[in-house]
Amino acid sequence: MQSGGGDSDSYLYSTSQGGVISEFQVSYNGTLTNPNGGGNPPQFQSGSGANTFSIDPGGQFAYTVAQNGVYGYQINPANGALTPAPYSPDSDLSTPSFGYAEPSGNFVLVIFADYSSIASFKIDRSTGSLSQTASLSPGQKLTTLTTDPYGEYLYAGTNAGVICGFKIDRNNGVLTSVQGSPFPVPGTTYGFALSAAYRYLYAGEVTSSGPQIVAFQIQYNSGALTTVAGDPYAAPNNFIGSQAILADWLTRYLWTGSQNPGQGNNGNSFWLYDIDGYTGSMNSLSEISTGDTNVSYLTEGHSANLLYTAGITCGPLTCEPGKVNSWVINGSGQLEQLSGPLSTGTPIATGIAVERGNPQ
Repeated sequence: MQSGGGDSDSYLYSTSQGGVISEFQVSYNGTLTNPNGGGNPPQFQSGSGANTFSIDPGGQFAYTVAQNGVYGYQINPANGALTPAPYSPDSDLSTPSFGYAEPSGNFVLVIFADYSSIASFKIDRSTGSLSQTASLSPGQKLTTLTTDPYGEYLYAGTNAGVICGFKIDRNNGVLTSVQGSPFPVPGTTYGFALSAAYRYLYAGEVTSSGPQIVAFQIQYNSGALTTVAGDPYAAPNNFIGSQAILADWLTRYLWTGSQNPGQGNNGNSFWLYDIDGYTGSMNSLSEISTGDTNVSYLTEGHSANLLYTAGITCGPLTCEPGKVNSWVINGSGQLEQLSGPLSTGTPIATGIAVERGNPQ
């Protein structure tokens, strides 16, 4: 299987709970390879408890958070190697738990202080170093972050059945609550994943009867959220994770990963939903078996014809930690395995991101 055209991705990274970041090369058609040929792939250190991994939109810098701080890296375009940015890690925050490089390339947003606060870090565009410019405590326990595709508004999932929305000041990263925030998500108790596409926001939420996906329309004149007709949508019982749902950036499809380790050849799968680009509603749910390949963390390639995953490969009785894969997105949103599984050489993946070709 080959992708349907030239791909604009260069390197894939997967971070792990132990604080090791693993690197893979992405070929022109999306095939993943281990740059070392065999054994462990190139690995770079962060800190224990590392959680999430994101790359600035220009493809020059990467960021993760760990128990002891916020880590920034410069990406070598020649070989994908990660070099710590000046003053990395930034250890001024207490208990950072989630980091997100927003799509304008100006700021990294970080949840910290036992999930109660959000800090804005300005990115130095010449070095990738970070300087804190603002912080906010919205009065909720925060679980995950994302922005609209243009970096105008920040949205935070919580453990209180609401989503908080903020306007991002493009100059200093100051966050101001948008009108109507926080936005209720009826019947839910915990938001674990957010994914935005075009003018829509999709939230993975836990309810008393299991996970579901809730769809919102983003009002671009204000950042307010209004529910989309037809939601909520059914979701797998066991796909909870910060990158467990992925809305295609062309607003065609949404995927989730369903994981059942140890259940044999039919134990794992993607759930695929069609998105109506005019309304944001979803329909035509279908399931795509991935056999024993666990797909916990999802990210999309920059050309919108590839999807990459990190997770665990399992058999009927045992699981091998740390695997990455690439998948071709065909004309109906179905995913066809292109390469992998390749071992990260580390246990318990906690994030995945792909760097664009020809960094800007």
